[in-house]
Amino acid sequence: MIRPAEQLVHQGAVAVIDGRVCHLLNKLVGLDKLRAQVRGQDAQLDQALLAIRLAGVAYDETASAGTVSAPPEEYVSRSNRQLNDTLSTTEAAALLRISRRAVSKECKQKRLAATLVGRNYRITRDDLAAYAARR
Repeated sequence: MIRPAEQLVHQGAVAVIDGRVCHLLNKLVGLDKLRAQVRGQDAQLDQALLAIRLAGVAYDETASAGTVSAPPEEYVSRSNRQLNDTLSTTEAAALLRISRRAVSKECKQKRLAATLVGRNYRITRDDLAAYAARR
């Protein structure tokens, strides 16, 4: 269902953009290049461009899996939910476009906030966004 633009604007100054549109913006407009060019000029712009990127990547992952709608919510234990709400170093590396080893090093040196689960780091999307904004 395509919503009219007026329905995408909330509280006057906030727009909600679908993951599919974020994916298309990344692909067609080259927001990654733009994000690199304007990085550090405005923190809010950095975060907004990163959010569009993350939403586009999330859409791309679900679309490549063959589904665009989320499955019905199931009960998930707190520890499993916490793992699902975080990213692995491999996932973080893909989003940051650096190596997994570099992400692990940043976590180990405490430049990227992460939680050690067993022998693996888990990174929240908020911590990843904050790190990306500082880069």
